Amino acid sequence: MNSVAVSNYGVTTVLYGPEMGTAREDAAISVAKALEAEGHTISGDTYLPFSDQNEISSENRVYVAAVLDWGVIGGFEDNTFRADDTLTRAEAAAILYRAVMID
Repeated sequence: MNSVAVSNYGVTTVLYGPEMGTAREDAAISVAKALEAEGHTISGDTYLPFSDQNEISSENRVYVAAVLDWGVIGGFEDNTFRADDTLTRAEAAAILYRAVMID
């Protein structure tokens, strides 16, 4: 399957390729926006307890904080989030499972 250009909410054009990985920050944003569309409230809190929180884009911290608060995604034992790390399939499956199990 080839990569194709897609619109990112009409703001920018990004490359989507099914063979490409997904960064943890991007996954958090996508899940938070999907849950928000389903009626879950994003509090607006941007507090993150991670030592590498400065690696998370300031405009996206609210989404990362929301999925952290909802228990959908968390950090690592070394107190990092690793925003740019690519999700493993196991992490992706766990995140999706937790997202659909939210009341």
